[in-house]
Amino acid sequence: AVYGSFVREGFLRRGRDAVGSTQSTVSSGINAEYGDTKKMETKNVQDLTLVVNKLLTDMQGKFQVMSDQIIGRIDEMGTRLDELERNVGELMQQSGIEDS
Repeated sequence: AVYGSFVREGFLRRGRDAVGSTQSTVSSGINAEYGDTKKMETKNVQDLTLVVNKLLTDMQGKFQVMSDQIIGRIDEMGTRLDELERNVGELMQQSGIEDS
């Protein structure tokens, strides 16, 4: 168990060192591409804004489609209820029952 903890600790330390060097390499590459961190943050904010705007536009479109479908179904139900009311009225007339 003690040996295992030494092995795990060594593995974790090497992993952290590798991640640290990878992060610095990535940071260097990003800084080279964007100039500095401020420009990178601005680009990230712009990218995020575009993604959020697209997401909201897509959601608005989907909600509009759903809304149109619901309104269509409500209109259809209204038409069917009108037909049912008319049929019941006709049946009542045929049977001699007064419409109240």
